[in-house]
Amino acid sequence: MSSGPWTALWDIDQLSKDREMMGQRSAISPNGHNLAVASGSNIEIRDAQSGALFATLVGHTEGITRLAWSADGTRLASASWD
Repeated sequence: MSSGPWTALWDIDQLSKDREMMGQRSAISPNGHNLAVASGSNIEIRDAQSGALFATLVGHTEGITRLAWSADGTRLASASWD
């Protein structure tokens, strides 16, 4: 694995790391199905189980500092210095 910021998903029942993906900031959706991962100035929406990439959100020009899903999981808030 190359150096850089990584997000790890952990299996709490097994107390083991399930998978890792590139990205320093992440937020799991309220239903547990989607994972938003900040990768530089983009946001990747991934399947929380498989890690499969569904979409890449582009719009920030600086690195993303925070991510948060709405309570119903229909919106994602992102913060950046841009």
